[in-house]
Amino acid sequence: MRWKWLAFAGLVANLALGPVASAQDVQAAAAAFGRGQQAQLRGDYARAAEMFELADRAAPSPEALRSAIRNHVQAGHAARAATLSTHALERYPDDEATRTLAEQTLAEAAETLARLTVRCDPACALTVDGRAVGLEAREETTIFVDPGERAVQATWSDLEPARGTVTAVAGESARLALEGRAAEPEPEPVEVAAVEVDPPADPEPAPPAAPPGGGGITPVVFFVGAGLTALGAGLSVWSGLETLSARDAYVESPTRAGYENGVGLETRTNVLLFSTLGLAAVTAVLAIFTDWDDDSADVSLTVSPHGAFASFSMELDR
Repeated sequence: MRWKWLAFAGLVANLALGPVASAQDVQAAAAAFGRGQQAQLRGDYARAAEMFELADRAAPSPEALRSAIRNHVQAGHAARAATLSTHALERYPDDEATRTLAEQTLAEAAETLARLTVRCDPACALTVDGRAVGLEAREETTIFVDPGERAVQATWSDLEPARGTVTAVAGESARLALEGRAAEPEPEPVEVAAVEVDPPADPEPAPPAAPPGGGGITPVVFFVGAGLTALGAGLSVWSGLETLSARDAYVESPTRAGYENGVGLETRTNVLLFSTLGLAAVTAVLAIFTDWDDDSADVSLTVSPHGAFASFSMELDR
């Protein structure tokens, strides 16, 4: 276990000395690095590689990048390991350990993978076969892919996406150029002249209804509150499941858009949950002040294997 703590200490030291990473980024990177080490010890190399890549994105370091490369190799992700090796040589050309690992990985992949270079005008974010290549927009990106036909898509924030296909051949290099195009202008809205309409005359006020004999609140109010509480609970469960689904999608393919979508879903779930709790509290108070002996309101509840149905009726004084 000593090597594990030495590697972790080296990572923290490098992150602390880095001029770019914030304290929050360093903390997130250290946590992801630790989870990667645990997954590696379990033999879950694919999960470990994801965590080491996450640590490197939060606060770049040669230790996290080397760990991601090694675990991708162990998991059989040769193309991803080779792609990260090219990034390692660009970022840390003077780091001997990183350079040695990257060159060895690229040499092993030279005959089984294809080297693909995509050039964008202007700089773009890339996906290959539906998976994000990186989070940064670049004018030229070089990756390794498995042999066969590969679908490439370039995206911009203010331009239409550009798509292309390339047939990758093992041991050979391929190039692809994608150019962004301006989006089609949206049609101008048609102005409709406003028509003035005289407001209707105020109706005669209805006489106030006589209070119920018991002086309490009609049961209808309670059942309305209970129905709204049940609806809120259902929406909270639905939103929670959608939030978990978005979290799994982000872990499988981390992107900035996926992260922001997950934060939005989590906020929506919290709002629904606390709103439901508030409705439940109000409904409980209504139950105390409800006149359950009110003969003017007839409430019935029917339960069956297919669900439950509540109905009510009231007699109004004329």
